Amino acid sequence: MNQINQVVHQLSEIYTSKETFPNCTFVYGQKSVGKSLCVKTFLENFSEIQSVVIHADECYHNKILFEAIINAFNKHELSEENGYEPFAKVDSMEEFLNQISLLDVGGSYLIVIEKAERLRDMDMNICASLLKLQEFTGLNISTLLISHLALEKLGIDDWDVVKIHVPDYNKSDVMDILMSSFDVVHRNI
Repeated sequence: MNQINQVVHQLSEIYTSKETFPNCTFVYGQKSVGKSLCVKTFLENFSEIQSVVIHADECYHNKILFEAIINAFNKHELSEENGYEPFAKVDSMEEFLNQISLLDVGGSYLIVIEKAERLRDMDMNICASLLKLQEFTGLNISTLLISHLALEKLGIDDWDVVKIHVPDYNKSDVMDILMSSFDVVHRNI
């Protein structure tokens, strides 16, 4: 699990050693190499950063993406008690930016978007706007995109994006994974 620790260390260097977050971090690598696990581990270790994890494949419309982010930052869960109504109705990028701007200026915020390649199916301005949230809101906010595709295939200029590559598992990593499950499997036999 050495590669996971290396990526977690890289993320911690980016997000905890600086006062201002980068506009965007792009975590990429082949499918099933632990990209999401690396980010999840990082978020569990650095809980002072208010984070939202969104699965882009569940957001087939901009409104769903915007409202999911706003709901999560405001700790609002859709339920029968609230009539399954979102924290705020957010139909456009302008309304989204207005809602994000209402967050505490003293906080640090991270929007994690898994399967970021699905953002290509949304309006053209989504990616560009998510990468400039600091500029639009004045908050210490960053977007962390997770994808198996190269950044160029997402149509994003990489001049202002921190890239972290998660390498394929090597033989030692595979052995560690298999051995970590051995005791559990052996007890169940």
